[in-house]
Amino acid sequence: MIRSVSRLRDGRYQVTFDASTNRMYPVDASTDLISWRAVQDSIPGTS
Repeated sequence: MIRSVSRLRDGRYQVTFDASTNRMYPVDASTDLISWRAVQDSIPGTS
């Protein structure tokens, strides 16, 4: 579950979500909810 999305001063976004240790998570983005692109892969969960 996404907990928050914040825009940082440098223009990037910070996404906070529930995660489990020993799991890797991807983040994808879409402007139309049809076409998606990978933003970052293999984000380690930190609980």
